Amino acid sequence: MKLDSSFYMGLVIQQAWKYQLLAFPNPAVGALVLKNGEILSLEAHKKAGSAHAELEALKYAYLNKNQNIHTKILEKLENPFEISNYLLEHCKDFFKTCEIFVSLEPCAHEGKTPSCAKLLANLKLKKVYIGTKDINSVASGGIKILNEAGVKTELGVMQKECEDLLYPFRCWNGDNKNFIFFKMAQRLNGSVKGGYISSQDSLKYVHKLRALLSVLVIGGNTFRLDKPSLDTRFLNLKDRKNPNVFVYTRKNKNDFDKNIKAFKIENRKIEFGKNLEEVFEKNKFIMIEGTYSLLEKTYKNIDLLLLVISPKMQTEAKSLLKKNLDFELLYMQKNKDDIFLWLKPN
Repeated sequence: MKLDSSFYMGLVIQQAWKYQLLAFPNPAVGALVLKNGEILSLEAHKKAGSAHAELEALKYAYLNKNQNIHTKILEKLENPFEISNYLLEHCKDFFKTCEIFVSLEPCAHEGKTPSCAKLLANLKLKKVYIGTKDINSVASGGIKILNEAGVKTELGVMQKECEDLLYPFRCWNGDNKNFIFFKMAQRLNGSVKGGYISSQDSLKYVHKLRALLSVLVIGGNTFRLDKPSLDTRFLNLKDRKNPNVFVYTRKNKNDFDKNIKAFKIENRKIEFGKNLEEVFEKNKFIMIEGTYSLLEKTYKNIDLLLLVISPKMQTEAKSLLKKNLDFELLYMQKNKDDIFLWLKPN
C-alpha cells in the first residue's frame, strides 16, 4: 500500500504551528518518525538553542520502543549535542527501517546545535520526506548531504503549507530584518471589552511570546483603562523575562496613574510617544497588543495578525473598525478553549 505522505506531513505542520514564533529567531519546524507504518513520535522545535525538531523526534521515537537502564540516560538528556552523540553511539541500527517527515530541509550547519542532516545521514534512515528547502544560506544543503550518504529524500510534500509555516521566518530574514505582529483577542461575536477574553492556555502562550520580544507596543487608552502589568507572570520563574513597553499616546508618563501595574514591574523600560516608525526601526521582534483602532493604525506596518477567538459572546459586539482590512488566512488551529487564526495582511 502506498504511503500517504500528505497525511503525515499534515500532522507535522499541525504540531509546528503550536510553537509558531516561540523558536525566534529560528523557524517553526515539525518532525514525525514512522517505523513500519507506526508513528513513533511527533515533535517540534520549541525554543532557539534547544534540540531541533528532527532531533527531538528521533529521541522520542527511540524511547517509545526502548525502555531500559540505558535509555533512562537518553530520557534525561536536553543538550542537543549530547542527544545526537547518544543516538549515534547506541541507537544506530534502530533507525535503518525508519522514515522521517520534516517540514523544512534538515540543517547542514553545525552551530549551537548539531547538523540534523549529518545525523540523519549517519543513522542511515530509510527515507526523509521534506516539505520545503531552507532559505537560509548558512543552514541549507541538507538534502545534498543526505543524498551523498545514500539516504533517499522526497522534497515538496505539502510545500505550500510548509512555506506558510515559514512565513514569519522569511519576514525576519528579509531585507527589513525585523518582524512586527499584532495580537488581538475577541469573543465569538466580536466583543473585545470586559476583562480577560482568552483562556489560561492562550494567555500562557502569549506570555511565552512576550518573553522573547524586543518591545511590546500597546495603546494609551488600553494602558490607562485596563491598568495592565504586561508581564510574563504565567510562566515558570526561570522563563520569565518581562518585555520593554512602548505606549502609543500623545500623553507622557506623568499623565498616567502611578498605580498602573506595569510601573511596578522591575528590570524593564516603558516609553511613551507617537513615533511608531522609530520604534519599528530600532527593534527586531515586536508585538502589538490591542484592538480595532490600533490595528487600523498599524495595519500597513504589521507582518502578521494573531487573532485569538474565545467561544463566548457578550452584548458589546459593535464593530469598531472605520475601514475594511483584508487578510489571507495562513493557518487556523484550536488551542484548547480558543481558536487561533494566523492572518497575513494583503
